[in-house]
Amino acid sequence: MIVVVQDGQQIRCTDGEFVVRWTPRPELRIRTDQLRLLDVRISSVEPAHDTSAKIPAMADSWTNELRTLRATNTMVREMRVSTVAWNQLDDAVEIELTVVNFPDYWGTGSPVQLSFGDYAISLVPRDTEAFNAARLMPGLFYPTHTVHLSRRDGKAISRDAFEVLRADVVSMLSFAAGMHIDVFGPIATRPDGSRNLGWLRALWCSGWKAHLNWLDSFSAEADLSELARCWSQVAPDDRAVLQRLVRMVAEAQKESVVLETRLVTAYTAAEILCWVALGERDGWLDPDAFGRLTAAGRLRLLYKWAHGDAAIRSHQHSLLDLAKADSDVNDLPDALAKVRNQVVHPIRRAQLRYPKDLELREAWAALLDLAELALLRYIDFTGHVAERIFPRSPGSGAPVPWSLEALRVQEMDERQL
Repeated sequence: MIVVVQDGQQIRCTDGEFVVRWTPRPELRIRTDQLRLLDVRISSVEPAHDTSAKIPAMADSWTNELRTLRATNTMVREMRVSTVAWNQLDDAVEIELTVVNFPDYWGTGSPVQLSFGDYAISLVPRDTEAFNAARLMPGLFYPTHTVHLSRRDGKAISRDAFEVLRADVVSMLSFAAGMHIDVFGPIATRPDGSRNLGWLRALWCSGWKAHLNWLDSFSAEADLSELARCWSQVAPDDRAVLQRLVRMVAEAQKESVVLETRLVTAYTAAEILCWVALGERDGWLDPDAFGRLTAAGRLRLLYKWAHGDAAIRSHQHSLLDLAKADSDVNDLPDALAKVRNQVVHPIRRAQLRYPKDLELREAWAALLDLAELALLRYIDFTGHVAERIFPRSPGSGAPVPWSLEALRVQEMDERQL
């Protein structure tokens, strides 16, 4: 056994395992068996310094640098393990990835089968009982699920195709969870049945936190399946836009980020969607028309395109009060633009008003709801969506307002009137 101590770190390497420990925590444990990755877990996260250490060579191919787990307060920001090209991936008939911090929405421990174009995706919970106990400790990192990827025709998955698919899976799961989700591995299964680690890569995800977002746990399995189907049909160039938007939506939900920054990030995601959906894709706007619209006008048009309700809701008490006190605020887009402008524009001495805390929170939640709704509309999702209202019980999700089911209900209500 080799023990290396550097800047408070201990690295132990044996034939079957190496452990990296930052004093007093966290701990990264990776077990290997003939260069096959079996298990990775991170436990008890506490602040750590930005340092680095060298792993002593276990084999001629293993002389790579392990960079630090970066931590701020009680949240690990990133885990970086430099690339280890132990095996080629081009002849893999199945690829296994471990997912970090994806919620167990259905709580049954059963696999969920997803169809993603030419690929089949199986999402398998790893340890439901342990995860349910761990979920009471926010800010930590848990390997919650295993993803199995394969082609429907049984052919091998190329490395280039895998990288594209991995990015799509990470973005899709991050959007479903409302936070940054990432995966590590992969483990490649070859045609002869052998299983080998392809390479290790950088891991970037949010610390565990239960989020209230668009996905309702009551219909999560069916809606996740619908999300995968719709996501796979988006054009490759548009998927790059989706990945950018998902990063913004996930970042706007991080409680470690100040509320003003989250609000502006959510607004930016909504404005980008306004242009790519209404301008570039559907032709509602040309660049000149988009430029002439006010912030409230863009939000109002996005609500209309996404079949959303642009009226201030009864539970948005602070925004209702704002509308009563300000004659320029007539609907929800006016209120959201007002709060956003008060945050991003310099305050004049004669107008020292700054948004109240509840105004900021209600505007942030409404902008996130709009960004999520518009993103679902952008991919032609036809499942369910839930509002960011607390408390919210399972089953509160409703069919997306552009679906046939929602339109039928709307037509019946109009007939009764």
